[in-house]
Amino acid sequence: MNAATLLRWLRTFRPAVATVLILGLLAGLVQTVGRAPSTSSVEPPAFTVLPEGNDVARLGPVTVTFAKTPEERAPEALFQVFPETKGTYAWLGARTALFQPDFPGFVRGSTYSVNVPARPDAGLETAITKKFTVTGQLTVQQVIPGDGDTEVPLAAQLFVQFSRSVAPLTTLSAQRADPVVTFDPALKGTGEWLNTSIYRFLPSDLAPATTYHVKIAKGLTSAADGVLQQDWSSTFTTIMPAVDSIQPDTNWIYTGPWQQVDVTFNQPMDTAAQAGFSIENVDAGGVPPGTLKWNDARTVLSWNPSERLGVKTRYKVTLDKGLKGAHGGVSANPRTSIFTTIAKPSVASTTPSNGEKNASRYGVRVSFATPMDPSTLENKVRISGFSAAEVQDAMSTGENGIGINLGLKSSTTYTVTLLPGATDRYGLAMEGYEFSFTTGAPTPSVWLALPGYSSAAVYSSSAEPILYFQTTNLPSVDFTLWQLTADEGRRLMHDPGSMQAFSPTQKLRSWTETNRGGTDEVLLGSTSLTGTRSALAKGYYYLTTGGQFGSRFAFAVVDTVLVTKLSNDSPHSKCPCRSSATPASVRTSFGSTAAAATP
Repeated sequence: MNAATLLRWLRTFRPAVATVLILGLLAGLVQTVGRAPSTSSVEPPAFTVLPEGNDVARLGPVTVTFAKTPEERAPEALFQVFPETKGTYAWLGARTALFQPDFPGFVRGSTYSVNVPARPDAGLETAITKKFTVTGQLTVQQVIPGDGDTEVPLAAQLFVQFSRSVAPLTTLSAQRADPVVTFDPALKGTGEWLNTSIYRFLPSDLAPATTYHVKIAKGLTSAADGVLQQDWSSTFTTIMPAVDSIQPDTNWIYTGPWQQVDVTFNQPMDTAAQAGFSIENVDAGGVPPGTLKWNDARTVLSWNPSERLGVKTRYKVTLDKGLKGAHGGVSANPRTSIFTTIAKPSVASTTPSNGEKNASRYGVRVSFATPMDPSTLENKVRISGFSAAEVQDAMSTGENGIGINLGLKSSTTYTVTLLPGATDRYGLAMEGYEFSFTTGAPTPSVWLALPGYSSAAVYSSSAEPILYFQTTNLPSVDFTLWQLTADEGRRLMHDPGSMQAFSPTQKLRSWTETNRGGTDEVLLGSTSLTGTRSALAKGYYYLTTGGQFGSRFAFAVVDTVLVTKLSNDSPHSKCPCRSSATPASVRTSFGSTAAAATP
């Protein structure tokens, strides 16, 4: 028989039957009243009462062994267990009587007395009483805050964990409402059971700098199945006075000349605590004049300067230790903070930069070192070569800078003047500023004048093909014409992106066109793709130009163009048209008409 089988039997049969089974396991043979005692059990030689101690099993039997065999053969007449408990008396041996409690056994944590009357015939001259305590006594295992804890925050919650279940398992609305914990000084709040053995109390009026005595009264239990035997108590102390923050601090930027300093405490303070505040000029020494004022709750002490603070100057704020709180206690440590006031308004950088020789031709940017008042920047900028109205119309302003969206000429020197009088966000005026730069020349480049800015076109097979192009700062342009296969031509004309990785192989001719015009001008030129005043044969071609920023395009030479008109219902084809010598795009759309061509 194993433990699992025994447990199933105990749950199935009545307590009396279960008790007999346990006795059978313990003694092998249970001798009831009226049966002859067995001498096979090993019995103590002298008078003995078992069990004893403070950790007795709930179903442990109580045995009384006499020095001599008692004349009385009814075991229930030889001793009694108090408090009274249901169970079965039996003989365990010739001199040993036994009491086996019915399931579930003795009450957890309870103390029982075994009273044995005097029985001279069995060698017991006087009555004897022995006590034992059943295991599972209800105890407090842990309390948060712990006993002796300090600096407990005012938003803290109290948790009590018991050694076993106390509250019955039920719905939240049906939880027991009787108080579990008491406080001295008294606290208001609400309590609840998080489960059957963990209790939480949420105080609503914890006071700072206060020591609270926590008490859980003895007798706490959910039933007569174990009781808290003794009062349990602990103490904790809430937060003592301290500085939570000082603003401004080291991380502040753009601290103004009339900056208020706020010192926030973790609790209401005694008004005399303001005597521990001081501020000094770190750079020049001395104490700036100002006034101190508490907020209504006396948790924030504010200092306001009565004179403008220095420009880009460091100030140190100090709070001494020993500052007294309104509820008692004093701060244990001093606190300091250093902040720097804002600098004079000035220009931090410009784009283009001062003296730049190859500046961009697309606008001007001025960035400030400190935030400005945008309204004071209106009509404060001048740029050579432009009227004040043109500059103002192109200018956008903000706290951190000015942007001027003007198109500048190439290879031209400009001077930008910022007039004095603009002010920062605190009203401090900025001095004037001026810088100059020279724009760069346009990058030497060539680009092809193709219809619709396409990278592909078509030419007529009956006329000389003419290509138009534009150049800047190039004395000449090199051209190379290549023959394409049908597959290459179709791929490049229908997928222009593939030209980036394409390398032609069938070179037809190379030539150079000379440009005539001024520096930095955009020139329009033209060239014959054949150079012989003749037409190109039908097919696909590829043209490239030289230079750092060359151009390229694919084209087809055709003798017929099919024009297709698209309607709402269906496409309609027009008759084929003879193509001209003017290049056309491979697919051109105007309203609802499209044109396509193939060699």
